[in-house]
Amino acid sequence: MQRIEELGGAVRYIAANSNALEVDFQFARDGLSDDHLRYVGALENVETLRLQGASITDAGLIHVGKLAALRRLYLNQTSISDAGMAQIVTLLELEFLNLYGTAVSDEGIRRLDRLPKLTSLIVGDTQVTSGGIAAIQRAAPQLKIVPDPAEDHRRAKIVLAVAQRLLARSEEDLTARQRDVEELAPRAGEFKQQEEAAKKQFEDARKSAEESRRKQDDAQRVADEVKKQLGELNRRSGDAQRAAEEADKRAKEKPDDNNLQRQAEPKLREAAAAKKLFEQAEKQYEDAQRSYDAAKQRFEEAQTKADDAQVQYEEARELSERARNAKKNLEDAQKVLDGARLRVANAERLSTDAP
Repeated sequence: MQRIEELGGAVRYIAANSNALEVDFQFARDGLSDDHLRYVGALENVETLRLQGASITDAGLIHVGKLAALRRLYLNQTSISDAGMAQIVTLLELEFLNLYGTAVSDEGIRRLDRLPKLTSLIVGDTQVTSGGIAAIQRAAPQLKIVPDPAEDHRRAKIVLAVAQRLLARSEEDLTARQRDVEELAPRAGEFKQQEEAAKKQFEDARKSAEESRRKQDDAQRVADEVKKQLGELNRRSGDAQRAAEEADKRAKEKPDDNNLQRQAEPKLREAAAAKKLFEQAEKQYEDAQRSYDAAKQRFEEAQTKADDAQVQYEEARELSERARNAKKNLEDAQKVLDGARLRVANAERLSTDAP
């Protein structure tokens, strides 16, 4: 381990409470040779080995092939070729292999189907062809390869379809903007006046609706107050009626008792007066409720007018803005169209590449 560090490498534990090691030579560069890899081969539990950019060749991989626990191997931008793959196929625990920028070809990666746990392979900027990638994918379906020409081609087709739809929309938008310049821009002043008139109508209608709402609320409060009074008078009328009936009953039971007769008479009058007050309040409540219903209807009509006026104002404002900004909108639409055409051209180029 000390010798590895002297060569510019680093050895560290992958995680706390684990004896798995990561050996990193990515900063050693020219100070590392094939023979130096024997120091790595002497370590146990090496699960990650980073050799990217190191000055190693296929000969050095004989030491790497001894790392039985190795799961991740970075050989990108080294001088590794197909010959080195013979050592890699002994790493039965290997899950990830980066061969970017190496001299490996289809012949080299063909051997990798012997690695049962390999799921990720990077072969960008190598001599590997799309045919070689397709062959290894058939032999090892679980293997995800980057780049994957077939998958890239499929995605490029999707991108092209989306780009073409956007282009069609951009062309339609440009046509609409050109029409605005021709038809609306010369009438910008007229549309501005219409906008201001519609705005005033909307503000007036909104104020009228707010006033109607206040009158409705006032009518509601009056109706609620009368309803409350009606309840109280109903209670009093009931109490007076029961007292009168009781006094009248006692007087009838003793018709010769003038005192009972005199007591019954005022109670009967009181009950009749209470009933009359209740009936008057009941009529007042009905009038108040009708007033509220009428106020509510007027508010709803005023609110509907305000809503309609708002829609008309927003339409007039939108038309005025389109007329006022017609030239700028046309310029923007042209830029969007140019960008859409460029995206379609790029997507067509990518989608025509053979998988």
